[in-house]
Amino acid sequence: MKHGQFIETPNTKKIDDLIHRRTTKPVEVRDIAEFANKPNLTYIANYMGTAKEYVDRIVVHLNFSGPESLREAVFVHELLHILLRYEGFPGVATRANSIYRLPPDLAPHLEKLRNFFSSTIDHLNVYRRMGTDFALELTAYFEEQVQAKTRRFTKFSYKDSPRDAEYYFHVQQDILDGLNYYEFSQPYSEKLLTLFKEICPEGFASCSALHGKLSKTGYSTPQQILKCANLVRDQIIKYGEKKSVGSRNLLWGAIHIVKDAKEIPLDDWGSTED
Repeated sequence: MKHGQFIETPNTKKIDDLIHRRTTKPVEVRDIAEFANKPNLTYIANYMGTAKEYVDRIVVHLNFSGPESLREAVFVHELLHILLRYEGFPGVATRANSIYRLPPDLAPHLEKLRNFFSSTIDHLNVYRRMGTDFALELTAYFEEQVQAKTRRFTKFSYKDSPRDAEYYFHVQQDILDGLNYYEFSQPYSEKLLTLFKEICPEGFASCSALHGKLSKTGYSTPQQILKCANLVRDQIIKYGEKKSVGSRNLLWGAIHIVKDAKEIPLDDWGSTED
């Protein structure tokens, strides 16, 4: 593992070993600040971490400004995303025959939405395993998550925005992101869900109902995740139809759930984001 400033721990060695039981690709760790100078990707520089697999390597970008326990947790988190692909879990691609139907102003947003959807579906499994399979100190990690999600809510004016297609498209994304909050440890889960309910009660109600359906299905195995992923996409599309989000619903329809992520060429595989 090429790690530069990164300090190895029993937890990072464990996830590195799990990865290398399945591939000989080296894992490289880089500073996420690199994205600050990359056009159209500058927003990533504010993330805690991101990971992407290439033909010859796996690259994990971390924010080196935080405490070691945070970097450790993010490193494990990002490589768990990669590990799911090797374990036969579903992946998320885009429907080639749907992309051409997208209006020119919406097409550039598809890749980011696909990555957002893919990461959220993975999180149903990843957050649980961070707590059960590793001896991580997660206080700093979840505190940072709460701050990031709180900033997400404050960036959008729910009270002042007109209840139009753009508003409900934003709520669709809140519903998707809200599924993450149920997987956080306490008291962080309750804090975010309470904030979600206060700021956007309608979105919270839809997210809560969707989470209830996912819980009945379960999301520990690849087969369960496949069912959950299709259910999430279909429910969000139905919400959009009900709220008349119009052409924005085509973005969700262009998302394709692939039974085995290894079937998706790496060139078409997005990055995981946290």
